[in-house]
Amino acid sequence: MVGGITLNHALLGLYVPAALGALLLLRALRRPLGWMLRLAWRAAVGGAVIWVLDLAGASLGVHVGINPLTVLLVGVLGLPGLALLVALRVWMP
Repeated sequence: MVGGITLNHALLGLYVPAALGALLLLRALRRPLGWMLRLAWRAAVGGAVIWVLDLAGASLGVHVGINPLTVLLVGVLGLPGLALLVALRVWMP
């Protein structure tokens, strides 16, 4: 009896391996989860940059659609990706 609670050895035998397995799984997924979070952050920033470009470029007639491909392109490549999208939009209306 620990603190007025009886420990059931059968449950303890289930909880300890489950907790260790969860820790090992989290450790194994740490890098891929970090990579996915960085990609999501970059995509969000890329979407914001395209949105600002659309606002600023409305007077110039430059419009780049916001979709998953363009957002990821600008998020991953940064300014060169944005320049690529604008160049494609200007040269291929």
